[in-house]
Amino acid sequence: MNPQIDPNMKSTMKKCVLASLMAVASLHLTAEVRLPSVICDGMVLQRGQPISIWGWADSDENFTLCWRDACYLVTADSEGRWELTLPAEKAGGPYSMSIGEKEINDILVGDVFLCSGQSNMELPVIRTYDLNKEEIEAEDFEYVRQYRLTPDLEIPLKGEESICKLPENDWVKASGKGKYEISAIGFYAAKRIFKEKNVPIGLILSAQGGSNIESWMCEEDLFETGTKEEQIAPFRGKGALKAYVDEGNKKTVAWRENTIDKDFSIEEALSEGVKIKMPCIIADEFFGSVWFVKEFDLDKQIEGECLL
Repeated sequence: MNPQIDPNMKSTMKKCVLASLMAVASLHLTAEVRLPSVICDGMVLQRGQPISIWGWADSDENFTLCWRDACYLVTADSEGRWELTLPAEKAGGPYSMSIGEKEINDILVGDVFLCSGQSNMELPVIRTYDLNKEEIEAEDFEYVRQYRLTPDLEIPLKGEESICKLPENDWVKASGKGKYEISAIGFYAAKRIFKEKNVPIGLILSAQGGSNIESWMCEEDLFETGTKEEQIAPFRGKGALKAYVDEGNKKTVAWRENTIDKDFSIEEALSEGVKIKMPCIIADEFFGSVWFVKEFDLDKQIEGECLL
């Protein structure tokens, strides 16, 4: 038996269905999607590997992500987190990506390198300008870009999940004055690779001058190498490690201010210096710094780059 539906009711149902569809579409369009700072205009994605895009939205929110020739329906979980893995791509660009109402432009696909270490990796191009001015200013590299990470001064309380928050930094192009702030090692290596492979190059700079190896280790590895919980405990919790670092910086500034009038020049030090024959023991007990100076003659035939 087929149910009989009044024609007027059919019209009403059509209107209700259409209104519902419009409401759902409206929700998709107005989804308040939030992204980590590394996913922004000018970013460089790794070629030949699945591409992970992630972020946050309202819990159970639906929205659309469009990339290249495809669109994907994305749903945030109950805590508002979402992640989508896109197919691997060949090198190319620039491309655009839409995520909800957000539009990301000037996206490149190429090779991405992690540049990590201490001050030798952190040293920016501008610090090498006097020696390499001609090479630096010779040409710009629009397809060489850097995203910089900064130290995370938060250690979670015991048992709490560590939450990684990326700094609010942009991708910087190796062109114009932008190239000055890029890692010097990264810049010189990246432009050579770009010329050889002709693919976009992305640099993720994660370097901190003077940092020790423990700063780069996870808790499990620290404990395995002998570190005790009581050594870490004072620095756990929001703001604890930052307060310790800030206090150390204040003491350093105070020390410099208190010793600046006690400093001396090289000329003064040499005038009070004593001659010694190496090797030898300078002192049985000593705390401080020793300046060692040796004079020697260079062959006049040695010139230019041979001196470096």
